Amino acid sequence: MSSMAAPVWGNGEPATGVVVIAGPSARLTSKNMARFGCARVAAADELAMSGNASPLLKVANAGTWGNCTDDGDV
Repeated sequence: MSSMAAPVWGNGEPATGVVVIAGPSARLTSKNMARFGCARVAAADELAMSGNASPLLKVANAGTWGNCTDDGDV
């Protein structure tokens, strides 16, 4: 299994998600990863730009994994 990812984040904001491409190593080779790399980053950037318009892409800050509440709990 091979995979690669790009974080979805706005300027000065924590990551709100990730764009992942995964597949069998026989098909997701280094050559194919290089071919998909720019599209993966472009998709993450597009989601980051539109994220403020979607409640699903905003940082929850509700104690979910990766987000901390104001009192420091994870």
